[in-house]
Amino acid sequence: MDVFHLITLLLTFEHVFAETEKYYSDFGYVSIEPGDTVEVLKQDRGIFPGSHQNVILHDIGRTHITGTFRYGTQFGIIGDITSYSIYPGSKHTYVNGGRPYYVTNMRISNSDKSVRAIVYGEFTNGGSDGGKNFPLDINTNNLLRYLTSKAISYIPKVGDMLSAVVQKFWPEEKPSIWEEIKDKVKSLVDDKVQDAINGILEGDIAQYKARLETLTEEMNKKNNTALHYMAIALSFIGFEKKFIFSQGHADYKKINYLLLPLYSSVIQMKMMFYTIGIIQAKKIGLDDEHINDIENYSKKLLHDGEGAINYIRNMYKERVDHTYATGRAGAIFDLMMTVRSYIAVNGLEYFANWEHMLLNPTQPKIPYNNVLVYSNFHGRQTKEMARMAIIENAIEPLAPVLISGRRNKITKVEVYMWAKLKSKIGGLKVHFEIGPTYMMGGTSDEIYTIEWNGAKLMKLTTSGGGALDELIFEFSDGRVFKLGWQINPSKTVFELPNHHIVGIFLTNDSFATAHQASSIAVSYQSTEGSDF
Repeated sequence: MDVFHLITLLLTFEHVFAETEKYYSDFGYVSIEPGDTVEVLKQDRGIFPGSHQNVILHDIGRTHITGTFRYGTQFGIIGDITSYSIYPGSKHTYVNGGRPYYVTNMRISNSDKSVRAIVYGEFTNGGSDGGKNFPLDINTNNLLRYLTSKAISYIPKVGDMLSAVVQKFWPEEKPSIWEEIKDKVKSLVDDKVQDAINGILEGDIAQYKARLETLTEEMNKKNNTALHYMAIALSFIGFEKKFIFSQGHADYKKINYLLLPLYSSVIQMKMMFYTIGIIQAKKIGLDDEHINDIENYSKKLLHDGEGAINYIRNMYKERVDHTYATGRAGAIFDLMMTVRSYIAVNGLEYFANWEHMLLNPTQPKIPYNNVLVYSNFHGRQTKEMARMAIIENAIEPLAPVLISGRRNKITKVEVYMWAKLKSKIGGLKVHFEIGPTYMMGGTSDEIYTIEWNGAKLMKLTTSGGGALDELIFEFSDGRVFKLGWQINPSKTVFELPNHHIVGIFLTNDSFATAHQASSIAVSYQSTEGSDF
């Protein structure tokens, strides 16, 4: 795959590409900052008391809250009707006892001094405080993970020379990996950061290309180039830290996040250099002491306290938590899953290859990669969809469980249709190889079963404005299944090059869509090295 083949996907990934398209979200989301209190869901009957709706609060966040149903007049709140605390993942109905009131509202308190709370509040008739559809920041959110892909998925094999490093990172008649990445992230960082990146690419990176080319020429002319090889290996130590900005830069954590593709590309280049050095040790002239040094450089690069694996894992947690703490509640699924997937594609997916090069430098087999990449959703953000993104780790059926280091596999799905004029999607039952089945959405008498038959689901297309009208399943063996009707032109194509779809999550918990499915999202896994 071309290193940035993902960019072609933008032409068909219409849900995230079309800035003019509405971003659908239910309107009951309430964010309560640490230690804060908010008042929502006000009902006012005017000059005469009357009946009021009961209220349901859903705690979809990461900390508990206390809801207090209150009553009063237009001049102020007088007292409390009922109060109850709920915890993440639970809900409670606050009942007013059927008595007439002038004014009621719901006070929601977050006593946690360090964690933001997110609640979905609604009246028992399904209404909420109202709101409006809004555009998401396309540049920094929805498209972010599709603009860059991992620099290289490559394991050196016996016979590879150091020229392979140059060929992979500086291909002939094409922009280099470094230029490709720089072009994709330059609009997301300020001029000072761009200048710093340009300096590194035009200075150090260009110099390494020249040194690797010279070393390759020397290897073709003479047998012993150990001193030159080890000099480059030593100069490589710590080089990746040039793409880590310090606290002296404003918003340095976000900058480091955006520059992760460059950081991971440096680690990949170094691991390839070390691995080919071990494979070609005799030709280069490396002795046992040299090889031991190279192995130690590799171990420290990956597993030192400040090594690549800890750095990327810590970034993953910090950025996900930061997005939960600051992201717009009504768009929290896409915001959090974008961060997860950007770091997965540009960092976490490298780990299996790096570990393999470290432990098995002379075995070129591409290892199994269990990292998941998450899509945005199609439809509208519902309570259940938001909750799936907010929990620390997504669960089945979106995130297949690990069984002996490998992901559980979908074997079939049953699609339930919802009939109103032309059939649309109502529900979905997902069957896995091991464990329970998952029923999502509503059931009906019109059911269609789709068997995987050992194939991979490569593409899932869905259409509908704020709901699911149609699903099209496309498998690696050429089978295509089309269910429902495309009534609304809004469409999402779930597809990621060199990946296949391994998890599916569907909801219908939106009052706005009645019994029609409200939203759907998928997870992907790398097909390279997969024994699916």
